[in-house]
Amino acid sequence: MGRSSPNRPGSSAVRHVLEIPQFVGVEPEPRAALDAVFDLLEHGLPGAP
Repeated sequence: MGRSSPNRPGSSAVRHVLEIPQFVGVEPEPRAALDAVFDLLEHGLPGAP
């Protein structure tokens, strides 16, 4: 239909970012949880190849 294929890594990252509020909203320290989530998004899992 003339559409380009979706950017899978980009779509995945956007989905995770959009779900952050429901994860951090239930944490006792939401700012620390938010920082931890973005640290994972920026740097990946420790020890991952």
